[in-house]
Amino acid sequence: MADKWGRRTSTLVGELGLTTFLILIGSLYAGHAVLPTSDAGRWVVVVSIYLYRIVQATTWGISIKVWAPEIQPQHTRAQAISLAYGANWVCNFFVAFVCPILLDKSVSSAYFLFEGCTALAIIVSFFYMVETKGKSLADIERAFKAGLPGASTSIPMARLVHTRHEIKGA
Repeated sequence: MADKWGRRTSTLVGELGLTTFLILIGSLYAGHAVLPTSDAGRWVVVVSIYLYRIVQATTWGISIKVWAPEIQPQHTRAQAISLAYGANWVCNFFVAFVCPILLDKSVSSAYFLFEGCTALAIIVSFFYMVETKGKSLADIERAFKAGLPGASTSIPMARLVHTRHEIKGA
């Protein structure tokens, strides 16, 4: 999908799908529709988990792994990707550590927490993710220097950085 649709579109569609499945599963648990005696709720959750995994594996899981190296200049690529994959490992550790605690307290809380994370990822990806499919490193670098990469904004990065320094100095 990342090669067919492009990295940005694949990521956004994937995040939307992941968010939808997390909301559905969390809502079923919050509404007490998943009971040991009720087959319908349990099967919806099981099918949703499989569909979640399919969406993740075909969109987000691949497009981000391809996109991260593509946006790096050659001289910083190895260090930046090491940092990105290290951050991924830390996030995976956090998920593995927090999930049993959340599931013990409230099953729906785990799904709603991660739904919030994927919803935030949609917003960040929409405004900051540059499409890299079929573009040279020079084109990608120009896109980052020109301004925020999102399709719907035109705030120059220099103005954004300058404003941030003004706020720090105040």
